[in-house]
Amino acid sequence: MLPGMSAFITEAVSPGTITYDIPGTYQIVVPNYNTITIEMWGGGGGGGAGQSSGAYAGNGGDTTAFSLSANGGTGGQGGLGYRTIGVGGTAGAATGGNVYNINGSNGAGVSAGADAPYGGTGGARGGSSFNAPGGDGTAPGAGGGSGNQDNGSGYWGWGGSGASGAYVKSFYTPSTSGAPSGGTLQTIVVGAAGALGVATFGGNGGAGAAGKIIITWT
Repeated sequence: MLPGMSAFITEAVSPGTITYDIPGTYQIVVPNYNTITIEMWGGGGGGGAGQSSGAYAGNGGDTTAFSLSANGGTGGQGGLGYRTIGVGGTAGAATGGNVYNINGSNGAGVSAGADAPYGGTGGARGGSSFNAPGGDGTAPGAGGGSGNQDNGSGYWGWGGSGASGAYVKSFYTPSTSGAPSGGTLQTIVVGAAGALGVATFGGNGGAGAAGKIIITWT
């Protein structure tokens, strides 16, 4: 080595990607990286039942990692009774991303579940046939569809559909503000799917879809 030169020691980087799509809490060691991208979806809310005295379906869980948060969408309301329509769920909120922070979409009465940003498709609303259930949202993050009550004699009711979870994306180099440090232990959480609304009479709502985290590094 020539005089005045410094020796630099760098950690080896092995590029890779890892996906977490089963709801739960995980402990991970951040890999060494030149760049790292984190994408996250919150869980989707469940669809309300055709008639369940106004009870709400389950909320989607929040997905969190590296000070980022993709919150879950809430569940839709079941029909209150004779010729009533429940309200849809409320969209999940996105915070912390330096590329995208996109809130989910709200649910609505008598509708398909909300689609997730860059994610899954909302479950279909129940059909016009007798006591048709709503469809399940697809992963990641979509809401469940509205359930239908119809006894064939004009006594009908509808649930509100589930809202979708938010979407967050961040890109870092080691020098980016807020970047996770290679070799550190981090806790991440994948949001659960919102449970479907169960009918007192009529068809159930559809279940929401679970959240997801994708980590890619080079």
